[in-house]
Amino acid sequence: MPPVKKRSTHPPRITGTARTQLAAELRRRYDSGATQRQLVEEFGLSRGLVFRLLGEAGTKARGPASREERKKRLTGMARKMVADDLKAKYDSGASLRELAKWSGRPKATVRYLLGEVNTKMRSPHSNLRVKKAFAAKMTVPAGGKANG
Repeated sequence: MPPVKKRSTHPPRITGTARTQLAAELRRRYDSGATQRQLVEEFGLSRGLVFRLLGEAGTKARGPASREERKKRLTGMARKMVADDLKAKYDSGASLRELAKWSGRPKATVRYLLGEVNTKMRSPHSNLRVKKAFAAKMTVPAGGKANG
């Protein structure tokens, strides 16, 4: 009886341009504030592969969070309150960039917090329409009183 071939349980190797493109995307996300753990979960890759690809892309790995950085983390009710504030501002026309500046957090964190409170995200095109409408609403007419 011929020997039975054993099936591999490993995913296929990522090589060539696909590997280079994936490494560049991981670096872009990592440099914008995502953690390695978030990248592992989002891309479905192992921690080791994410670490190697970031290194191949020339990324310098950040160390563990300092005590001050850990104190800044939002938890529990404070997290919910900040997320609700971000949602209210986003729904009234603020952009992700403006929210990141206002909250002092990376854009990726703002987007994540908005997702936690089920915010319907706008497309870039609708973002422009909302901004124009918001700006028009806030213009001051000749009488001196703002609309809205």
